[in-house]
Amino acid sequence: MMETFEESWGLLEVILDTEKYKVKRITIKPGCQLPDTLHTSIGVCWTVVFGDGIIVQDNSELDLTYGTWWIIPPQSLYMAKAGSDGLVLIQTETGIFSNDT
Repeated sequence: MMETFEESWGLLEVILDTEKYKVKRITIKPGCQLPDTLHTSIGVCWTVVFGDGIIVQDNSELDLTYGTWWIIPPQSLYMAKAGSDGLVLIQTETGIFSNDT
């Protein structure tokens, strides 16, 4: 059963949740952004499946466009901001999951 969380910035859908990995669909409303995030023991891979925007990772800003992907290692501070059409990401998380990740 898929979990869905409505947030002020958009929608977070947990597609798959196992002990070793998680898959989420993140839909960011046009012009909105995710909060700053830092995981201590998991890595994240984002694949852009709709729209465009930017990612800010460890104070570097990079463009996100349809079909691109980005890897975010543990201990890296990151956030994403959607462009004028919004942004949809598929997020795959791997690592050691605990309450502080």
